Amino acid sequence: MLKRIKRIIFPALFFLSVLLLAEGVINARRGGDFLGSLTIVSEEGFDSGIAEAAARGGGEESPSDGEEPQEDSFTFAVWTEFGNEPVSDGFSERACSADVTAICGPSYCLLPFGKSLSPQDTEGCIIGREMAEKLFGSHMAEGREVVWRDRKWTVRGVVEEPGDLLMLQASGMEEITFHKISISLNGAYDRRLTWQKFASRYGVLARPLRFDYLYGIAWLKEMVPDKWSDFGGWKENFKEYREAAKYVQNAGKSTIEAAGMKYKTKGGRYILCGVLCLLALPTVFPCKRQRKQVSQTGTSMLK
Repeated sequence: MLKRIKRIIFPALFFLSVLLLAEGVINARRGGDFLGSLTIVSEEGFDSGIAEAAARGGGEESPSDGEEPQEDSFTFAVWTEFGNEPVSDGFSERACSADVTAICGPSYCLLPFGKSLSPQDTEGCIIGREMAEKLFGSHMAEGREVVWRDRKWTVRGVVEEPGDLLMLQASGMEEITFHKISISLNGAYDRRLTWQKFASRYGVLARPLRFDYLYGIAWLKEMVPDKWSDFGGWKENFKEYREAAKYVQNAGKSTIEAAGMKYKTKGGRYILCGVLCLLALPTVFPCKRQRKQVSQTGTSMLK
């Protein structure tokens, strides 16, 4: 009877572990979509020259997977998020509060899926499904108008997630101070090198938000100094890693960043549970050699 139960539990546990691992990978990749760009932040804000450079780069196409950008060529967007802002429907008296993401530059630098806003579309916005239902009473919101700070934006697209997103193209709004820059890049690029080149080219004083330091191990290659025997280099690199990881963990998260971290965290938990299920398999159904040893031990004790 016990053997029969184990024969049922073993495939069930194995199947469960596969499902957990698959779900973990899906969630981790989904989180990577939200956190795929390299974001840098400045508490004082960036000058108007950076915003103008972002707007000029709006006509460039996003690099395809596996395609490296030209030397020292960057496609990026400057942006900031205003919390708990009053917004209203341009055709009715419906109103609500929202965390408004004001962006100058191509929106795919922040949100690499769904409809993209170009810097030239100064009257366009993208809204999340939940926010659309809250503001308009329906998720069928394309073409509707959003009023923010006495100005109207037309909804160009509705995204499933983040559900509470409201992203407005703010190119040309000189009254806005932008505090973040998101640089579009492929996940295989060296983020540290990209940041160094960007800072050198534009002379910005800011800190990178290294979300990749909190998840995965791809960043480990950055810890390797030019010479393996350079122990001082190892120490300095890991010190930089600890400071950057602590900074990004405590930094305020935007709507998009919070969604990415939610999926990354969920994916890590699923993967951990899947690995634990795999490790539990030998205890449920031990291998033949182990069973043979147990049998021989039992026979010897009887003798």
